[in-house]
Amino acid sequence: MSDDILYIDTAVDGTDPNIALMDGTADPTDSTIMMMYAPTFVPEWAPGTTITYPGGAIRPYLVLGFEAHRANRNIVHTLLDSSNPAVTLRSSGLMTGALNLLFLTHADARACDLAHKTAAVFTFADTDLPAGGFQYVPIDETTIQLDPGGSSCWTVAVPFQEVAA
Repeated sequence: MSDDILYIDTAVDGTDPNIALMDGTADPTDSTIMMMYAPTFVPEWAPGTTITYPGGAIRPYLVLGFEAHRANRNIVHTLLDSSNPAVTLRSSGLMTGALNLLFLTHADARACDLAHKTAAVFTFADTDLPAGGFQYVPIDETTIQLDPGGSSCWTVAVPFQEVAA
């Protein structure tokens, strides 16, 4: 049926939206709806990011932010009577940065917060970024916060220092 359209009636009163498949000649208020479905909205968790540690696993709904810095440790020496500096090459340091994780419930966010208070090495892995895995320890202060976007989701910010695997 090439004329079929999908009509989604977003509920203003806070109830679940109605999704209707109608033929191309019907209007949303017409009774020619061929199929009606009123789902309960539960966001689908797409397994991607997992953070493991000796006490278990943390599975955020989404990684909202990842910021990392890596110190370059080369040393440049300015030489008298020369336009070219002398350079001592050294390997760069390990990453330091912050993860910003989104959780759908306060209980999951609180569990993540409590896990990061343990004396442990954490392993970050993401199936979408297989080369992006690393091990870290939390540093500074871990922050748990109700999502400022006005939803009922929770965020956990984890500053970290990468450690050698």
